[in-house]
Amino acid sequence: MSAPDVPKRVYLVFVEDDHDDQQLIRETFTRFTFDQHILIFNNGDALIDYLSSLKQPELFPYLIVLDYNLPRLSGEAILMLIKKDRQFRRIPVSIFSTTLSPDKEKALLVYGATSCRKKPTTIDAFQYLMSEYLQFVREAAAQQSIVL
Repeated sequence: MSAPDVPKRVYLVFVEDDHDDQQLIRETFTRFTFDQHILIFNNGDALIDYLSSLKQPELFPYLIVLDYNLPRLSGEAILMLIKKDRQFRRIPVSIFSTTLSPDKEKALLVYGATSCRKKPTTIDAFQYLMSEYLQFVREAAAQQSIVL
């Protein structure tokens, strides 16, 4: 599998295997004029390869958003890989899914997820959730005196 074109500076990374959701993410961040700072991977292996290619922690994304239901490596498995790795464990990770039980959500937070969000069913609600992710990234950047 080939990696997507990598922008100069990535602040937000998604792992989402659903092509319709990928397109909606792209369209939403294009509306936010932030599309040049996001990456979308189809699977966790591509994410781990990408993170491993980054030689400096200051190049790590400010947020990773994982779909929970992914082929091969689930969002939960990817979360655990990230949080067990000394180099990556400080990267905030949000899980989003169409279905998450309260018990599963609680477990994911214990494993180190920053948040667990249900995938919205309307475009307006989806765009609102994406705006919340963008706000999180902007606040993280501001802590490092970077204005996005």
